[in-house]
Amino acid sequence: MRIVTVTNQKGGVGKTTLVCHLALAGVERGLRTLVVDLDTQGNASTMLARDAAVARQTGGAAALFADGPIAPSVTDGGLHLLHGHQRLDEVDQRVGLADATRVRDRLRALPYDLVVIDTPPAIGLRHLGPQVWADLVVTPLEPNSFSLLALGQTLATIEEIRTIRPGLENRVLINRFTRSSGQQNRYIELLGEHVPLTRPFLTLRVAVSDATACARCLTTWW
Repeated sequence: MRIVTVTNQKGGVGKTTLVCHLALAGVERGLRTLVVDLDTQGNASTMLARDAAVARQTGGAAALFADGPIAPSVTDGGLHLLHGHQRLDEVDQRVGLADATRVRDRLRALPYDLVVIDTPPAIGLRHLGPQVWADLVVTPLEPNSFSLLALGQTLATIEEIRTIRPGLENRVLINRFTRSSGQQNRYIELLGEHVPLTRPFLTLRVAVSDATACARCLTTWW
């Protein structure tokens, strides 16, 4: 099993869209793929299930933090989903980071090749725990001043996690890149002096939002 956690302490950077397309690409490659949506907004769940009502239903990802069975739903495309919903914030109130190892063991006991986790931006168990469980943490960001400030906080958190999760990999991924923007290119140059950047950068394309709205992988959308 490979666990990929997508995280950033700044919202609105394309985190959920990246989660959806990583998972859809996994299914396309024949991998048994699970999405764990730990955001109370449940946007990844709504997009993948193509049903806004799913984010209003309890259960889903909350089962990871309980003692009972874990029963993901299955989308029409064959993707398995532990959906997010508004009551997930109760998890942060009753479960502590000390329980992260127990939850990790429950997750790794599931029969999947790939698990992709969407996290909320706010610091708490649902933000920190998935980084403890992960093999790889991916941090998407837009090349602007606000994202750079948040990135420093996110990377500092990852370094703290590495004290209890040695070997944790991290990738910083530029998202919504506009090649013609001189300002964006300057931010990327500055960022690259301090942090290795994953290439190629993801450019701003209408096809991404169109494919996401239909729960389709980009490689099958074209």
